[in-house]
Amino acid sequence: MPTTTREEIRFGGLAIRYLVDPQASGGAVAIFEFEVAPGAKVPAAHSHDAYEETSYGIEGVLTYTVSGQTMEAGPGDCVLIPRGAVHRFENLHSVPTKALVIITPGLLGPGYFREIAGVLQSTPPGTPPNQAAIGEIMRRHGLTPAP
Repeated sequence: MPTTTREEIRFGGLAIRYLVDPQASGGAVAIFEFEVAPGAKVPAAHSHDAYEETSYGIEGVLTYTVSGQTMEAGPGDCVLIPRGAVHRFENLHSVPTKALVIITPGLLGPGYFREIAGVLQSTPPGTPPNQAAIGEIMRRHGLTPAP
């Protein structure tokens, strides 16, 4: 059964393409490609208590900060983000990056990214995004914004 969709969700220098939607796996796993443009970073440090996140580098180098430890991961490198670990990442380099992200169990679906994109795309240029709305979306999808 094919599980890949052609949908690409883009916002703030990020592009997400789900390869295995949580619904297709019965909630066992979610897998997506994650592209990060040069200079882009995850909007907010956060944690998640109900699932692990594993990132496998395909192209370029991402800088991760996990539980206060900073590391770079390039092609062939794997970063495990355990439940409850506060983390963030950014592309500090001059070339785009691509990683394969695996969420187990598959509790984070494309709806989260669609909702975040909606808030960011509705923000007038030069205006900071609505952090309360982003925080509410994060919590509803099982992410906890870091203090």
